[in-house]
Amino acid sequence: MSEGEKQPRPYEDDSKDYVADPKYPSAERFGKLRKVYKEEIGKLPEDKRRDRGERRLAVSRRMREDEKNLSPEEQLEIADRAINSYFGDIYYGDSGIKGHIDAIHGTPAQDGTTVEIIEREFGFPKSKPSENEAGKIIGELGSKAKELSKEKGITKFAARQELIKGEQDQRKKDIWTRVMELKKFKFDGRTASIVRKVGKDNNITHFVPMTSRLTVDMNVPFIQELARKDRERKTILGHPMIEYAFNAQLARQELVRRNAGRAVGLDEKGRAKSPYLQINYHGMGLFGEGKPNADMSIGLREIEDKLPCDPNVAEWIKINLEKKMKERGVKSKNGSDAKVVIDRKGITSGTKSNTDMRWGDNNELAGLGENFQAVQLESDTHIRNNHANEIAGILAEILQEFSVEFQTPEDLEKKNFTL
Repeated sequence: MSEGEKQPRPYEDDSKDYVADPKYPSAERFGKLRKVYKEEIGKLPEDKRRDRGERRLAVSRRMREDEKNLSPEEQLEIADRAINSYFGDIYYGDSGIKGHIDAIHGTPAQDGTTVEIIEREFGFPKSKPSENEAGKIIGELGSKAKELSKEKGITKFAARQELIKGEQDQRKKDIWTRVMELKKFKFDGRTASIVRKVGKDNNITHFVPMTSRLTVDMNVPFIQELARKDRERKTILGHPMIEYAFNAQLARQELVRRNAGRAVGLDEKGRAKSPYLQINYHGMGLFGEGKPNADMSIGLREIEDKLPCDPNVAEWIKINLEKKMKERGVKSKNGSDAKVVIDRKGITSGTKSNTDMRWGDNNELAGLGENFQAVQLESDTHIRNNHANEIAGILAEILQEFSVEFQTPEDLEKKNFTL
């Protein structure tokens, strides 16, 4: 199901009969889903029954528990559908490259997502898409901004701002203001295109989701969501999300597990047998005090006495990045050589979800073990906008050279790198 769709899933709608389609479950599972859906929705408090996130979480957890003893073939089929629900760009490259790169915040929010959040926040009654009042109010802002932009020769953003300023209806003004706030919170610009270039130009495995972080933020640990007051669903930057991260994180880990299995092999507990590098490529943000004077940041925040990657790997990547950027003429905004920092405090990066991918979360994620190196790499806007091709080439080389430099678990301990 695409980001912008607001129609219920087939099993949620009694008026819809089963239709054979690769996007949908088998007839048997379809029937079970419909039965479980009715049972679980009936258990939810009235105020949560129209909340898509609450409905899907309840059904998913029940189904996951019920399906633990299914055959490997059936579980594979279920995993494939989950992956295809969240990821639109999946590319398995050369299995000799022991790692992959992804851009989990590289997808912008679609209008349907904004409508759903506005409905929830402003208490709109449930309605058919054709009668959707929230969608009409949001659409009115877009169409009027388009006309005003042409009339005055200004940007659509400036036109929207002017329309909001002059709007007399306070409720509509509040809705439009909130829409603008959500639109500003878009995505890590150019990260997806850089990741695709890394992958497709160099035959390297890469993943880009089809859903934005306003639908579900894969960087937010599911356990953390449940621990928050009233089970609040928010992105790292505090914006509301439509769904819990439960299904998306399971789908993401399954993608990674499959590639790690073909690249380095997994033991009987599902842990990587030899070093494997995951690069999560992001746009640099600021989540703590004291923004570092750097163009790139490597997350190495210790959480509950655990690290997302080995310090030696982080140091090797830092040294290589700076060396390669200097060789290619990648400069900071002020014209100096680009600088990389290792962030041990979580100022710019270092989410618990990466630590969970490595060590597990004591709930649903099993963890890929200490050979798995999860590197959250943040880069600032100037670097992404002005040196995209150079950065793509550098990141490809990092993954290729990691596969040579770190071939055994013992290699993770060495300090004398081949540079």
